[in-house]
Amino acid sequence: MVYFRPYFLYFLFRSPLVTYQSEGLIPVNRGIRRQGVSYAHFAVHKFQYLQGSPLGSSREVDKFSDCALVCLNNPPCFSFNFGLLLTAKGKLACELLTDDKYRNASRISPSQQFHHYSIKTPCSSNPCKNSGICFPNYEEHNYRCICAPGYRDPYCTTVFETCFCSCLACLAPLGMENGTITSAQLNASSQFSWYNSIDRARLNIQANVNGSGAWSVGQNNQNQWIQVDLRIKTRITYVATQGRADDIQDPHDVQWVKKYRLQFGDDGSSFEGFKQEGESVDKVFLGNTDQETVVKNVLIPPIKARYFRLIPTEWQHTISLRMELYGCLEEIQALGMESGAFADSQVTASSEYDAYHSTKRSRLHTKEISPLERGAWLSSTNDADQWLQIDVGKVINVTHIATQGRNTYSPFQYVTKYKLQYSNDGQTFQFYKREGQSSDEVFIGNFDRDTIVYQHLSPVITARYLRIRPTEWVNHIAMRIELYTYQGIISTSNNPR
Repeated sequence: MVYFRPYFLYFLFRSPLVTYQSEGLIPVNRGIRRQGVSYAHFAVHKFQYLQGSPLGSSREVDKFSDCALVCLNNPPCFSFNFGLLLTAKGKLACELLTDDKYRNASRISPSQQFHHYSIKTPCSSNPCKNSGICFPNYEEHNYRCICAPGYRDPYCTTVFETCFCSCLACLAPLGMENGTITSAQLNASSQFSWYNSIDRARLNIQANVNGSGAWSVGQNNQNQWIQVDLRIKTRITYVATQGRADDIQDPHDVQWVKKYRLQFGDDGSSFEGFKQEGESVDKVFLGNTDQETVVKNVLIPPIKARYFRLIPTEWQHTISLRMELYGCLEEIQALGMESGAFADSQVTASSEYDAYHSTKRSRLHTKEISPLERGAWLSSTNDADQWLQIDVGKVINVTHIATQGRNTYSPFQYVTKYKLQYSNDGQTFQFYKREGQSSDEVFIGNFDRDTIVYQHLSPVITARYLRIRPTEWVNHIAMRIELYTYQGIISTSNNPR
């Protein structure tokens, strides 16, 4: 037991208990506080090291009690790694951490150079299952579990089949690796050269004639970042990272990001730092320890935003990164163009260029894979009388529309502006107008072939039939589309009776 008194220290190492006479000066929110004394029980995990979120730089102290008191004196500190070997100055390393092994169990590893100390907690029995994170309440000696997507109940053991974002679907890759997220949606603070551009930041990309095996910065400092514009508010549940693929000749020059922070926002100019639920400081995530291993970090709570930024804070040799984001659209769900829930017979048009550019090719993310399977619907002529129509199968609220141009083909072909019409009987159509407007709304369409452009319909369209009427285009009228509605209101089939 270690006592801090005004004039002397008394040690008894059988039980690592630290007591600090605070006199009301130190707000300790993770230990116990009674009658002006703040104290915490530290449990020792011998020959273990936690790669957690650091609280400042590593300190050097004379003995264990000094490190424990520094931790107790810093409210964000929940654990520390204590060195067993003397440093060059004849002292012992003291690494304060803002998390503990119970919230970061995968980051604890054997070590011959450290013991790990964490505040004794109700989470010691690891009660949260299925990757749930345990947050202790030290004063009341209980805890709560923050469950990973797809689980609920106090211990994260029940699969949540009907969660808000269709939890199991909210673990899908958002498109860095497969190119669904286009180059136009990526931005960065800097890049070393065209060979190391932001388009090389895609998970599992390899070095080739088009570029290197990662995005690399122009200079190494704490002000570097890479940004993704998801084009619409999106729920992000996981982030995966890799280092630079092996196109480096000198083995001493291998490159990866060791640690990073996250930011998010909705306007592209104002950003908020990500904090893990229950914490007051920005979360520092552990990244990679080699070039190829994919390291995946869960976001609890999920980020809900249009813009996402990753900010490297520690790196090996040079900031170089490949990544993927996982999640789903926030608050809305697709009606069925891409998935095929809409039958081909439900999609019609004023005209088709030929059988290979038919309405069957108008589904979002359709690829141009052969001369017989082209990458979009094309009209036979380019004029203001062309339209693409979807029969949803029943009257439903349509809240958003997404459009793309023609995949792969050169010169580019896409629609830059369009109007919408809607109907309940398929015969009489009305043009869509914004509330309070007397003129038809003209929507902004695409600016390239593959980037998805979303438009929010406010007020929503409540109808069975919806028509897209192109008004301006580049080279030729060419479209791929999807329609969206509110979460949780789609029946098992949208096919008309």
